[in-house]
Amino acid sequence: MSRPYRILGGATIECIDGSVDAVPYRMHGEGRMQLPAVNGDGLPVVPMSDEQKYLFDLKGWIALPGLLDDAQLEPIREHQMRFLYHPEELPEAERDNHGGPSQVLLDAPAVVGVLNEIISHPPLAAEDCYGFRFDHTYTS
Repeated sequence: MSRPYRILGGATIECIDGSVDAVPYRMHGEGRMQLPAVNGDGLPVVPMSDEQKYLFDLKGWIALPGLLDDAQLEPIREHQMRFLYHPEELPEAERDNHGGPSQVLLDAPAVVGVLNEIISHPPLAAEDCYGFRFDHTYTS
């Protein structure tokens, strides 16, 4: 049976009943493997806030409003439409729904922060390698 907890520093949690358990896979305290501090474009990863962690634990999902602005979204939309309807017009390296300008969707700094917190496996991570992997996407 799972117990309610609150996050403390290091690699422990304090349960409401006062006991303390180790959490080797979620916390990245001293002596633990370091997760990347920057994304593939060299931008600093934005860690989840305490409020975001709480909301994710409460709801099981999280929204990141304002993640991309209109100037960033327009080339992504254009790429997605060309990929769906005229892929032959794209350079070969961009003939994928996460190619070209759409690549920013794979590792936006705030998204990496969320994935680091929720699904990252620190033993697989290094400063130049995420502790999670991209599996697949669908464009519809």
